[in-house]
Amino acid sequence: MKFNFRYIAIGIILLTSVVVYLNSLPNNFVYDDESQILKNPWIKNVKHITDIFLSDVWAFDKKDTTSNYYRPMMHTIYMIDYYIFGLKPWGFHLTNIIFHSMVTIMVFLIASILLGGSQAFPDLLLPFAAALLFAAHPIHTEAVSWIAGIPELSFTLFYLLSFYLYINSSSGYHRLKFASSIFFFLLATLCKETAMTLPLLLIIYDCTLKKDFSSHISDQSLTRGRFFLRYLPYLISAGLYFILRINALGSFAPERRHTYLSSYEYFINIFPLFAKYIKKVIMPTNLNALYVFKPIFSILEWKG
Repeated sequence: MKFNFRYIAIGIILLTSVVVYLNSLPNNFVYDDESQILKNPWIKNVKHITDIFLSDVWAFDKKDTTSNYYRPMMHTIYMIDYYIFGLKPWGFHLTNIIFHSMVTIMVFLIASILLGGSQAFPDLLLPFAAALLFAAHPIHTEAVSWIAGIPELSFTLFYLLSFYLYINSSSGYHRLKFASSIFFFLLATLCKETAMTLPLLLIIYDCTLKKDFSSHISDQSLTRGRFFLRYLPYLISAGLYFILRINALGSFAPERRHTYLSSYEYFINIFPLFAKYIKKVIMPTNLNALYVFKPIFSILEWKG
């Protein structure tokens, strides 16, 4: 019974995550899609693969501009789409839907572990509900329906795959699952910068939810050296990403936006922006393709 429900649940989750976005298939290229796909010579010839991995995301445009974005996997996925679908927008939309459905399945699998780990029918109901909510939540509309949202979808898939494989890997660092986790982490960083948070997530998971890890710490059988070695491959992957990024951009972040903000003011704006994200997750109304950034200048402002 437990295995049957698990597979049935995955099937329903997969169907839901696909059906809710089928209406995006007839849509066309919009906004950045026109330059990143229609006018992008890189995705139309595999000889440009080195340019993709050694340049910033807008370098194909040949304009004298700076960019803070290094996302070679975006162009790579577009290239694959181009060779399969040509310049038919429905094919690119289909790719986004496929990525979203796979992300949703990963949400179910990870939630199943974090919420108890049992595969019994009652214990899978909450992960199943969580995945269904994730599949159909309106907050994902832009990322899935807009072709240029592929960095968000691809980074999330590889990020969650890396996390899932890490959770399921044994303590042996050279096992296939552990190596695969590191590989998917590197892929995630090449999709979007946000993936760099994964090593921190792994540490938080180990210190709070992984029971055998907590017991090792308590009886001091795990030395500081072994503790560090657990995360060293991820730090090496992050270092490789930094090298590729700096080589492509010239520095870590050459373009400074909102120059009127100090470093302190940059930091305190995390709080109202995060609050806005939470508000949209709870009450996803008045969704927009473009939000105006209205910064605060003091943490004592009511938004802060």
